[in-house]
Formats: sequence, C-alpha cells, structure tokens
Amino acid sequence: MANPEHIQRLRQGTVVWNQWRQKHLTPRPDFNRDYCRGCSLVGAELSNSDFHGNDLLRANLSRAHLVQANLSNASLRKADLSEAQLYRANLMQSDARDANFNRANLRHADLIGADLTKAHFVEADLSHTRLIKTILTQSILIGARLQWADFTGASLNGADLSKTDLRGANFIGADLRGACLIGAYLEGALFEYANLQGADFSGAYFAKSSGSNGLTAVDMVSQEAVPERRLLKPQNFEGNKSERAEIAKAS
Repeated sequence: MANPEHIQRLRQGTVVWNQWRQKHLTPRPDFNRDYCRGCSLVGAELSNSDFHGNDLLRANLSRAHLVQANLSNASLRKADLSEAQLYRANLMQSDARDANFNRANLRHADLIGADLTKAHFVEADLSHTRLIKTILTQSILIGARLQWADFTGASLNGADLSKTDLRGANFIGADLRGACLIGAYLEGALFEYANLQGADFSGAYFAKSSGSNGLTAVDMVSQEAVPERRLLKPQNFEGNKSERAEIAKAS
C-alpha cells in the first residue's frame, strides 16, 4: 500500500523530495499504484522506490536515480527517462511504448515481457539486461551497449540496432524481421532459431569463437544461412585504437 507521506513529499517537487530523502533513507519509498501521470521528477533520488503498477504516462524522469526501483507493470508510455539511472531496476511487464531511454543506464535491468514498441534507447547502456519475450518492435537502439543482453524470444521486427555493441548477446528464437544491424559488433552473439528475414547485416562483424557454432544465424522462414557479407568488419571498430581500447575495457 502506498505511503501517503512519501506521496505528499514527492508532489512538492524534486528539490524538496531530495532534501527529505537525504535525511530519511528508510523505509523504502512506496508509490504503489499512486497516480503520477505527467509528473515532473527530473533528477529525483528514487532509488529502491516502489512504482509497481503506477500510472506514469508522460512523466518526466530524466536523470532520475531509479537504481533497483520497482517499475513492474507500470505505465511508462511516452515517459522521459533519458539519462536516468536504472541499474538493476525491475521493469517486468511494464508498458513503455514510445518512451525515451536515450543514454540511460539499464545495466542488469529486468525488462522481461515489457512492451517497448517504438521506444528510444540511443546510446543507452543495456549490457547484461534481461529482455526475454520483450516487445521492441520499431524501437531505436542506435549506438546502444547491449553486451550479453538476453533477447530470447523477443520481438525486434523493424528495430534499429545499427552501430550497437552486441557481443555475447542472446537472440535465440527472437524475431528480427526487417531489423537494421548495420555496423553492429556481434562477436559471440547467438542467433539459433531466430527469424532474420529481411534483416540488414551490412558491415556487421561476426567473429567465430573456437569450438562454438553459436554464430550460425538462421532464418526460420527460409532456413538459409545469413549471407557471408555479415563477416565484414565495420569501420567504426577498426583503425581507431582509442575506441577499441574503450570496448575492451567495457567488456
């Protein structure tokens, strides 16, 4: 059940809330199912908060700290979470269609079963994130970090994954029809039983690891291997020592 005091403090704005929060680290902030549609909480300290089932339609949570926050089953449609800290946050079954997660930190977050249709994740960090059976239809993930992300059974048809770092990502059984993976870095990625019909791998880099057949990208419709053009190395991953060093450091 939502805590009335927490709700009252939150409605006074980010400055008042953050000052109060610094002095009251416990108990866990609870906004369970409270009506927060369209609220503005830019830069608010909301780590470990409970927003389960909350209505956050068009809410402005940009740069908010939501580390380990519970946003499961929440409505985040058209919400602004750009540059938000969502490390290990729970967004299971959330409705985040058209939401803005650009440059947000979603490392180790749980988005199982979430609807992220047309959501934006430009340059966001989703490494080690669970996206099992997540809907990412026509979502924009240009330049995102997705190392070791789990897309098992996810729907990514029409998604833009160009210039993403997808090393070790799991796409087993995923729907990638018409997806754009131009210039993506896909070393160690798994594509068994994935539907890659019409997907564009131009300039994408696959590097086979010894003793593994995990890079056998198969189109479930045609049952044909992806053309060898997928073995081309993208320009942005060669010749630039500083970028390569940064990638090695992040792995």
